[in-house]
Amino acid sequence: MCFDGCALPVLRRLCAAAPQPNAALPLGLEDNDEARGERLRTAPAGLGAELERRTEDGVCIISLGGGGDHEQPWGTKAAEHRLYPAAVLALDRALDAAEDDPSVAAVILTAEGKYFSNGFDLKFLQRHANLADDLQRATELLCARILRFPKPTVAAVNGHACAAGAMLMLCLDKCVMNADRGFCFVPGVDLGLTYSPGMSALMAARLPFALRHDFIVLGDRFTATSLSAHGVVTACPTDRVLPIALEKAKALRPKAKHGSTLSTIKATLYHEAIAALEVEPDAIIMDPRFVAMGFGSLAEGVDRPAPPQEPTPRPSPRDLPTRASSLALLRHGRIVDATVQSQKDLRKWAA
Repeated sequence: MCFDGCALPVLRRLCAAAPQPNAALPLGLEDNDEARGERLRTAPAGLGAELERRTEDGVCIISLGGGGDHEQPWGTKAAEHRLYPAAVLALDRALDAAEDDPSVAAVILTAEGKYFSNGFDLKFLQRHANLADDLQRATELLCARILRFPKPTVAAVNGHACAAGAMLMLCLDKCVMNADRGFCFVPGVDLGLTYSPGMSALMAARLPFALRHDFIVLGDRFTATSLSAHGVVTACPTDRVLPIALEKAKALRPKAKHGSTLSTIKATLYHEAIAALEVEPDAIIMDPRFVAMGFGSLAEGVDRPAPPQEPTPRPSPRDLPTRASSLALLRHGRIVDATVQSQKDLRKWAA
């Protein structure tokens, strides 16, 4: 089940996914993941559909784009480096090239101008609402891929990293951030957008406990200086962001010698986040089904505070898939069964 001429990991994952018995379809739609992947592949493209990529001293430097004044066909400023289907698949292709190139031992993800990435392209989604869940699903799979990438990764954050752009930043092993300009934050609470279990688990896994509530729940804005105080980023002047990121990437090159080991260690350490991002049916920490962020409820005028809304009812435990997780077994005192199930979970997550 794969598309002609298409071998991208995100699309391969979409094609390979099969609906789980006794569970809702991951996206709540009445079609399969192959159709979702096809919609992404054929979605309208714009500026940034092909990313700049170069290799320097064994380090692949991928740029999300420049800081010009051009606009996408749907009205978004291209300099915001927002995520829409073609951009997500372009980043997937760039990672493919870096992973397959034996001369590449580390990867840097960066951009130019005021923004690193301003998150999901909300204007695109308002015009193409039928692609909202597909885009979110593909982005979560991309984040899972970066979390366990078999080569060291470094984010060179030149400016604002907002919403999904902040989550993308957190997926990489190391982060160097501009101390002169730029905030890192997720404004879901102000826009009326919730976070999926995968996104929440990703942020919780990569942020120190002292920051999680203010960052994830309250949407506080953090500078490079404040994040560096908690060890999240290395803060530096504007003109030193990429050079310092390159120094860090070069120092990490030996870690790529055993790429499969590096990937397995990452996958085991972040197994809960990866399981939730990939909507594994046996994720043990939360409701394992895909949870849409609610782009369809956005008020007119994207990026503005949303009007008050009635809370969305959460599914009851009775609605969850019937397969017991290791945690559920443990709660019922079945310690031996829970241990066996946990071992199976870990082997699957580390595969």
